[in-house]
Amino acid sequence: HRMKDYEIRIRLQAIAPKEVFTVSVPLGQTLASYVINGYAWADYSSGLRVLDGQFKPEGEYARTGKLIRDEELHELLLRVQRQDDSDQVQISVDLDGENLMDWTGESSRLTPPEGFKDEDPGRLLIACYKQAWRVESIKVKATPQP
Repeated sequence: HRMKDYEIRIRLQAIAPKEVFTVSVPLGQTLASYVINGYAWADYSSGLRVLDGQFKPEGEYARTGKLIRDEELHELLLRVQRQDDSDQVQISVDLDGENLMDWTGESSRLTPPEGFKDEDPGRLLIACYKQAWRVESIKVKATPQP
């Protein structure tokens, strides 16, 4: 049984902070990926990937610069709400209690990044690149409809 509305709370720590931590969450038949500290070659960017075919997060749903600059423990919270009988989804992302993004749109606008395309869209995926990240805990909880 797959959850329709849920939140994922991840306590994470960058080891020698360099580049990218990615969380990909299930949205029915696809995945939505949120990237932190990605794209070092472009002054770092964090946000939804791949939205409307854009490889790198850009625009109002992206943050420029490193979000995690230290080796302290941080809390990442992703909330997903899907509308009944529609492709509409709302994704909210907070880091250490600060809202980074609230996005609402059709889940078909989000596609898994390269390397994740063959994964089961019902799974939670976590990946990193060019550095070690320590995950202290991951908590997934169903949330009631508002």
